[in-house]
Amino acid sequence: METTHPFLPPSLPPLPQALQNSGIDDQTQQHVLPLVRHAVEDRSWRVRQALARDYAPLSIALKGEGGQRSMEALHHDLLPGLVALLQDNEAEVRIAALTHAYAAFCPLIGAGLFTQHLLPCAHLLAPDSLPGVRLALSTACLDLAPLLGQAAFMQHLMPLLERFLMDPNAPDVKVRLHILSRLAVIGAWLPSSSSSSTGTSPPPSILPILLHLRDDDNWRLRKAAIEALPVLAEHMSTADHTLLFEPALLPHLLSAFQDRVCQVRMAATGALHHLARVTGPEFIQSKVLPRMKELYEESGFYLVRSAVLQAMKVCVFCSFFPPSLPPSLPHFSFSLCLLRHGLFRSHHSSSLPPSLLPSLPPVPPRRRRDLSFPASFFPSCSKQQHKSN
Repeated sequence: METTHPFLPPSLPPLPQALQNSGIDDQTQQHVLPLVRHAVEDRSWRVRQALARDYAPLSIALKGEGGQRSMEALHHDLLPGLVALLQDNEAEVRIAALTHAYAAFCPLIGAGLFTQHLLPCAHLLAPDSLPGVRLALSTACLDLAPLLGQAAFMQHLMPLLERFLMDPNAPDVKVRLHILSRLAVIGAWLPSSSSSSTGTSPPPSILPILLHLRDDDNWRLRKAAIEALPVLAEHMSTADHTLLFEPALLPHLLSAFQDRVCQVRMAATGALHHLARVTGPEFIQSKVLPRMKELYEESGFYLVRSAVLQAMKVCVFCSFFPPSLPPSLPHFSFSLCLLRHGLFRSHHSSSLPPSLLPSLPPVPPRRRRDLSFPASFFPSCSKQQHKSN
């Protein structure tokens, strides 16, 4: 039968706060440190879990102003205690230690000691098959990125994240989805073509991983991979946009418009919106819009054409024009009329060749009587303004 420590409450927030308010002296440390060491080895996993949740604020309180004895207590008592909690037999204890104490301990002991004593724990926990532990470990690794710096993170922790992303036997996709959603944290450190060619960074292994996940059977992973592509472009130079992103990544981004799942097609529209803000009007006009025009004209599927048209409207107006169009309507012919009307009436329309836009589909004669005033007004205005330009 499980027992609890009679002197340790299930929740410890009053203890760190009381220590910070009263101050730390040698006598206080002599009373508190044995209690912490005993709680780390307690028979009840609930006691160890409660300790893990408040281990970081408790260590901060015991460190105090950083005297010699406080630093000795931190290195000889509190640091081994955290290692023991990270290697605990109960998953709940390991998750609590990773979530609340692991990354928070780096500022206390410094990046050097953290790399020496606590980073090996991450490699020991990487083979853990429990989804909760893997999710907490991936979160802690990303939280450590600004604390450890680029060199230590890319050497020790980035291989773990790549391992999680490429694990085909993962019982849950939440870990991979979480890593993809937070790639912006390390986006500036992901290698590009120019840096990898000069040998200043490791090979761009994140690129084949994203392309592999782009074709995954799970639509959530495909959606997350598409949303992560503009993160790479955000930290590329103008030359890399043409040399790397256009031939290697842009075709995969545009192919998402042909996905069978609506959420993936919507994610492609959002990714192009992000890409337009990152790369600028010149790249969108010369590299993106011609390919979207071809995709629009070659596709015979209504949903694909509607998605491409909506993405063109978002992409063009984000790059060239203020958002002055009415909300999009489900009929792609009407949406195309609104798009062309807004382009031609803008004073910047001379910078955008009309040939980049798809041809305006004719309205069938039997449907002209059914068109409302807006649906008949915008096509006529767009044609007149096109002739005048």
